[in-house]
Amino acid sequence: MKKLVISIIIAVLLSPPAASQTASEHESMNYYIKGGMYESWGNLTYAYSYYRAADQKDPDNPMIKLALAGVALNMGKFGEAAEYASWLVDENAEVVEGSIYLAEANYRLDKPEEAAANLERVLDDMSGPRKVRVLRFLYRIYNELDQTEKGINTLEEAAELNPGDIFVNYRLGLEKARAGDRAEAARYLERVVDVDPAYADASAITAALLIELGQRSKAKKILKESFQADPENRDVAARLFEMISEDEDYGYGISILEPLYGEGRLRNRGLVELGRYYYETGRNDEAVEVYRALMDKSGPKAPILRIICDIELESGNFRNAVRCLRDLAEEQPENFDNYVGFLLIIHGVAGEPSSPDQEAEISDVDSIRFMEKAISTLDHGSVRHNYIMGMVLNESQNYQEGLEYLIRAEELSPGDRDVLLELARSLQELGRVPEALDRVKKLYNADTEDPVLNNYYGYLLALTGDRLNFAEQLLNHALEHDPENGYYLDSLGWIKYKKGEYRRALEILTDAARAVNDDPKIWEHIGDTYVKLEALDEARRAYRKSIELSSKKDEIIRKLQNIS
Repeated sequence: MKKLVISIIIAVLLSPPAASQTASEHESMNYYIKGGMYESWGNLTYAYSYYRAADQKDPDNPMIKLALAGVALNMGKFGEAAEYASWLVDENAEVVEGSIYLAEANYRLDKPEEAAANLERVLDDMSGPRKVRVLRFLYRIYNELDQTEKGINTLEEAAELNPGDIFVNYRLGLEKARAGDRAEAARYLERVVDVDPAYADASAITAALLIELGQRSKAKKILKESFQADPENRDVAARLFEMISEDEDYGYGISILEPLYGEGRLRNRGLVELGRYYYETGRNDEAVEVYRALMDKSGPKAPILRIICDIELESGNFRNAVRCLRDLAEEQPENFDNYVGFLLIIHGVAGEPSSPDQEAEISDVDSIRFMEKAISTLDHGSVRHNYIMGMVLNESQNYQEGLEYLIRAEELSPGDRDVLLELARSLQELGRVPEALDRVKKLYNADTEDPVLNNYYGYLLALTGDRLNFAEQLLNHALEHDPENGYYLDSLGWIKYKKGEYRRALEILTDAARAVNDDPKIWEHIGDTYVKLEALDEARRAYRKSIELSSKKDEIIRKLQNIS
């Protein structure tokens, strides 16, 4: 409009008035030009006043009526806009533009059917970008009128005229998806994400459709490109992270998130995921670095602190872990979970430190304090809390103390698999094998295919010397699932020992030691078998190996002394 006004001004200034032009027409043109100037400056009130003055001087001028219709629309004077546009259509002057303005006015006046009819009347007289814009408008009207088929046809026509129109392809994709045509929906939506990967939620919808169509790798690629374009799109991020986790493709996840992390473009969820991917690929130090960066950004958060503590603990960085655990306990002093790491370190069941300078520094006073705090914050009505305390005490070979917590956990959840297995372990170590058998048998009857249960049930039967043929069947079944499992082989070897098949037992136990070279119980079993075979030198070597590995040495030392 601004260019049109300027060209008219120049024409008026350079050209002498036509002889046939009346004074009224000349005055009308001056008003029209001034109206155009004010419209170009954004002053619609003045523009409308001057156009009105021009119309009064020259009421049959289509150019003035068109200008009035346009400004009236922009000012929200929809009734007046409809009057001016109707005049143009009725007078067969500027029919296409007049019809478009009339349709806009009727639509704003809540007359969608009339608006659609206005546009349908002139569609065939349009082409190019203008027709695409009108088709988009017409689709919106059909959509509100629930005329789905007409709406889709309108979009398809627009797509033929401009295959790259993002809005048209996006809406067509949604319409096709609603109609159940997933392949066509994906085709149109792929056009959208090819042009703009960050457009609305197109990438998340396209990926979902492609997954349904079996094109998972393409879906993941689309999500990747969309996330890289806009890391703050939560729908895309959630679906991308979900796919990475489902595929356990953590290296791929790192390749996406690492550059964004370096550029400072990752938000909290992205940082959490990058840390997890580092952890899943064994890059623990980098995982801790990312989580600490997250806390620098968002402030100390107990869940993130706990993750850092767990990673440091798992890595054998006990000194770092203790510092982190202290911060965590300070942040949430009444949370039992915040003391579990201390319990593992205090009871010596966290493993070996990663290096001498990572040995834990916890005084005896602090050890007592943390233990008391853990007990005081433990929820005695929580299966999980009782189970954790019992498991920690079992790991430190305090089986009698652990038994109290595990029995309580069993009372709270009688069928819990983890609780019953840990309770059976306590009972076994305390010499109460029949009671351990009761728990394992209960689990086995509920799931006879579980190889862990087959192994443990068979091993406990071997300890009692009862039903050894059945025990052997159980172990053979467990080994069908995992033929190289050293602990299963040890159980089978011990069953053979109990049956008096010492040479076969030795073969199997030797295979078990080869699979799990650092287990003192397996070497003790090998020593016992050599004794039965009267190979005392070999028995001594096996017992010494067991003593070297074991923290519970008294019984093995006694056996060694008996053959020395």
